[in-house]
Amino acid sequence: MKAYFNIQRYRFEDKIELVDEVDESLLDVEVPPLILQPLVENAILHGILPDGERKGVIAVRAACSKDVLTLEVADNGRGMDGERLKQVRAALASDRPEAEGTGLRNVHRRIRYRYDEPYGLRVYSEPEAGTRCELTLPKAHGGKDKRDTE
Repeated sequence: MKAYFNIQRYRFEDKIELVDEVDESLLDVEVPPLILQPLVENAILHGILPDGERKGVIAVRAACSKDVLTLEVADNGRGMDGERLKQVRAALASDRPEAEGTGLRNVHRRIRYRYDEPYGLRVYSEPEAGTRCELTLPKAHGGKDKRDTE
């Protein structure tokens, strides 16, 4: 994810900054590949770049409580109004291939397919206050998951 971000920072002439708030004790926890990249990409393309007037900041956080790992990608971009947020959340829940939000929906589906409820992606946003995407996963990735029983 850091390599992807560095490419984007170079591409957009340092208009974006990454704040890594992941505790070192969580760096060994296994997560599915390419799970954060679409969230960072959305933060850049839909949150920060359309604003263009201020430097964009993307914070990546990780926390663990009991057996649940929470990963968060938050930006200081333009955010979404209530109606747009409702559309994004509906697209996450949609099975229609033509529904918008393909990157977010794919991340959500991959998590749900692999681990089932209650894990997945949630999106929070307010106009001019940025957007926060929160992924929840079981912490014990080295053990059995839903695919092991199929």
